Amino acid sequence: VDQELDVVAHHQPDQIARDHAAADDVSRQTGYSEEALETLRMVTASDDEITDEQRAVRDKTAKGMMLMGVRTVIVRGLGLFGTIFLARLLDPDEYGIVALGLTLIVLGRFLADGGLGPGLIRREKVPERYEYAALLAFSQSATWPVFLIGSALSFFVFDLGAGDEGALTVSLMLLAMCIDVLRVANSVACERDLNYQPIVKAEIVEFTVYNVLALG
Repeated sequence: VDQELDVVAHHQPDQIARDHAAADDVSRQTGYSEEALETLRMVTASDDEITDEQRAVRDKTAKGMMLMGVRTVIVRGLGLFGTIFLARLLDPDEYGIVALGLTLIVLGRFLADGGLGPGLIRREKVPERYEYAALLAFSQSATWPVFLIGSALSFFVFDLGAGDEGALTVSLMLLAMCIDVLRVANSVACERDLNYQPIVKAEIVEFTVYNVLALG
């Protein structure tokens, strides 16, 4: 029996290596990159097959995924709650103004990112301070024109149906967008470190304050 166990123990690492190689071949056939394969190995490996550093990264990733899942549930719940009550408090014209402001905010955030944030998150080299400053400057240069042009159109061109109050509402929402993108660089740094807790806290507080002020 001892000899049989020795034979099994001797060949077990070889079997594990063959299993991993077979899994890698299947993954390559599906088009995964080498970086994706390395991540897949780290996530699916047992504790004795990876280094302490890889284990720490895996644990932080799992914690971050859990936090982001909780954040999604809370934020979506607050958004649904706020939407239902706003629809009951506002008339159709007023609710349309709020929807217009939110649409412009989504557009501004899309322009503010420009793909630079995800690029800094994915790359291997740690971003320099000037790169974070450049990302912040780009975000501001993209959002402030949206604020100025959107405010001017709201006040002087388009009739939003609620007089100056409607235009002021849109203008304030666009101004909030300019303030919101100030956190882009910090969010990139947190995501690179797999530190999602500040991001989750900030978004939950943001949606809570928004709903309190909107419904108040």
